[in-house]
Amino acid sequence: MVFHSAALIGRLLRNGICPKDEERRVWDVNLGGTTALLEAAARCGVRAFVSVSTVNVMFTGRAEIFGDSEDVPLPPLSDHLEAYGGSKSEAERAVSRAGKHGV
Repeated sequence: MVFHSAALIGRLLRNGICPKDEERRVWDVNLGGTTALLEAAARCGVRAFVSVSTVNVMFTGRAEIFGDSEDVPLPPLSDHLEAYGGSKSEAERAVSRAGKHGV
């Protein structure tokens, strides 16, 4: 079993936005790291992969999302306001796809 909880939030400016140089690091750690772990888990025959996420995967700045279960679909990447939520959302999608293939 793999239990994955690593993430990088990134440094935020006063306006709540992550500087461009930091955005790449956030994506590399959150999506790239998750993808690398999923690939390693698949190669090693791991059958259980637990990924810790964040409520930020649902945050788009709008109050249109209702529900608090895993059945509520993730908003499109283009709706995310910041790198952390967007990268964690894409990482969740990668974990979901891997789960359909046995990891």
